[in-house]
Amino acid sequence: MRRRVALISLVLLVAISSLILAGCRDGTDVTKKAKLWLDITPSVIYYNEPTTMRFSLQELGAVAVNLNYYRHQLYWRDGKEEDYTLTGETGARKFLVLFGTCYLPEFGVLEATFLGVVYDESEGLVKEIITMGGTDTKGNFVKDSDEFSVLSR
Repeated sequence: MRRRVALISLVLLVAISSLILAGCRDGTDVTKKAKLWLDITPSVIYYNEPTTMRFSLQELGAVAVNLNYYRHQLYWRDGKEEDYTLTGETGARKFLVLFGTCYLPEFGVLEATFLGVVYDESEGLVKEIITMGGTDTKGNFVKDSDEFSVLSR
């Protein structure tokens, strides 16, 4: 009889603990993480030719993102590199200028279209890499990059 009471007590303890722990969770999956996808088109632009460019940033992981990280890397023919990174409020302002918002909702898409042109071929710019990112609503830092080349005709 004692074993039966102990077994029933153990089962009740496990069941009550499970209910208490389940009540402490809000039902969201804390392991979820935003997934960004940046697409820059076209992937090639030519010196001295104004080109309509499009930046498209999508969230694919069902978690919204507060955008506040913008990195622009430039690569030159002679091997020189330049790197400009904006974070925090300065980074968020870059997204406000580019997309009109610094918030990307879950499964959202932000697009910016503009005229791009590289004038001075003598400087030898050959490639640019853009990285966009931020902190998702679960607290994870997320980012994605895309690039385009600069060529002569």
